[in-house]
Amino acid sequence: MINRFRLTPMSEAKFKGYLETATSVAVVLVAIVILATFLRNYFGYSPQLRAQGGLERGQLLTNLAPVLNHGTGNQTILLVAMSTNCHFCEDSIPFYNSLGESLQKIPGSPAVVAVFPDTPEHVAAYAKAKNLKVPYIPAIDFKSLSVSLTPTMIWLDKSGKILDFWVGKLSSDNEKEVFKTLGLKSD
Repeated sequence: MINRFRLTPMSEAKFKGYLETATSVAVVLVAIVILATFLRNYFGYSPQLRAQGGLERGQLLTNLAPVLNHGTGNQTILLVAMSTNCHFCEDSIPFYNSLGESLQKIPGSPAVVAVFPDTPEHVAAYAKAKNLKVPYIPAIDFKSLSVSLTPTMIWLDKSGKILDFWVGKLSSDNEKEVFKTLGLKSD
């Protein structure tokens, strides 16, 4: 009986060449998928695309006593929910500082207040180390604010009604949108 599946030395070399090429292509494709996933998650991922934490425009947040008692008076408030363990929050600090500085120059503009779930000592050390220039309030219960992801910015009117919100690390275009929404010119 003749073995039909036996490869000649020439066929065997060709087969090995095809197999090596297919393996190389597969490795490159897997590397591309891994790299694309990393880049999307690190640079371009914006949880804002999904409704998170039950935040809705027009919603009234009722647990704002610590924020309202922070000396914001009758102003609208821009809450920035952050965590000392969030690298997206840390990456966004220059934007929050710029936003806070820009708003301070305009009378009657929203007061920017960063809120943290962390202990006062931990937040004070973090703010100093990371050069956070906006006022902050530690030990805030994020569940009471309907915040499930950090960073989250919530623009509230003086009664605590949500005017707008932004979730996640913002792209430069979204940062410009925030400046525009708040009536500011972005640099």
